[in-house]
Amino acid sequence: MERLTHKARYQAGYKLNENVHEWQATDKLAEYENLGVTPDQIREIDKIYLKKCEEVNRLKKQLESESERR
Repeated sequence: MERLTHKARYQAGYKLNENVHEWQATDKLAEYENLGVTPDQIREIDKIYLKKCEEVNRLKKQLESESERR
């Protein structure tokens, strides 16, 4: 994902990156808001997804090991 903003050095908050128009940042923000989830919810979804991927990999290895024994 290409960032549209950067942390302001001497001020609180963020500023637009060079060559980014305000309307572009506003449109991107609207896309995120339309998802209806918060950043914390996305982080939680990411954690759950990682756990499930690890579980799938563990089960695949288990199946491979069992099929080799046959």
